[in-house]
Amino acid sequence: MWILLSGSIEIYEYEKIGENSKLKETKIILPINEFGELGLLEKAKRSATVICKEDCEFAILERVHYKEVESI
Repeated sequence: MWILLSGSIEIYEYEKIGENSKLKETKIILPINEFGELGLLEKAKRSATVICKEDCEFAILERVHYKEVESI
């Protein structure tokens, strides 16, 4: 899971159009918001693409550390 500390990012998801697909912007994330939690919680494959709109800083929470905190 990623936590955006500074900057802004755009989240894009694939939109199926006939036999093709294209990226469609779904939302903009601003600082102190997270993304990627689905992969952390459910071991799911990534369902979106993230593009930084400017220089960004992130904090990362890996599964092993999440499990340590969850078990407390």
